[in-house]
Amino acid sequence: MSTLKNFLNPVRKENIKFTLSDAFVDDEGRPLEWEMRQIGAREGTEIAKETAELSGVESMTAYVAAALVTPNLKSIELVNAFAEKHNGKILTPAEILMELVTDGELGRLIEVYNRHNRAAGRFEDLEKEAKNS
Repeated sequence: MSTLKNFLNPVRKENIKFTLSDAFVDDEGRPLEWEMRQIGAREGTEIAKETAELSGVESMTAYVAAALVTPNLKSIELVNAFAEKHNGKILTPAEILMELVTDGELGRLIEVYNRHNRAAGRFEDLEKEAKNS
């Protein structure tokens, strides 16, 4: 019975907090903290469906945008600010993210996402780790 309980209550990683770059600072010049969470399989499947026609980087940007906790790319203030900049067009979280960051920063976000969500791990490495546990 304890095995069932363990399967029903998996231990997930805590959100990861990190500094993306020195471009995002507070009023005193201190780097802003970004926060990312793991996304679940159901949410990941929905993102895969929504991005099926997009390039790999565009698809990964949608995953990263969904996983970001801070900044909240769905906050009404942020969405409205970008809508104002784009003649009233409401941008998706992924589109907002693309407006916020540079190419290098996006690459770093994808790297953090892959590491935190273990999306880039090779199956053989994961299998070895499971056997050693």
